[in-house]
Amino acid sequence: MSDELPPERLNKFGKPLPTSYCPDCGYEMDAATLVSGGPKQARPVPGDFTCCLNCGTILQFGPDMQPVLSSADSAGNNEKLRYALLTLQAEIRKFRAKHYPKGLRNEPGTNP
Repeated sequence: MSDELPPERLNKFGKPLPTSYCPDCGYEMDAATLVSGGPKQARPVPGDFTCCLNCGTILQFGPDMQPVLSSADSAGNNEKLRYALLTLQAEIRKFRAKHYPKGLRNEPGTNP
């Protein structure tokens, strides 16, 4: 089955990413892509950072590849990663504020 899925739907080991929901806004997530840099075949592993494309919340992949709440502070002394996370979060929120001024909070499984 996983041979038929596009790379953004697979983890580093070629297994399908589980369907999951942002723990902050409930947005359904079933894929992950690199923001920039790195090889195109790079795929997430537990501990990697991500951001919800709906609300901009900074998340990390847990041991079961489900997203858990995180923050830029979790990047520790990695200033480049911290900057990338905060920049991505700001850009997502700026886009959402411009295009969806009333917000997009939703229940799990009810993507806008």
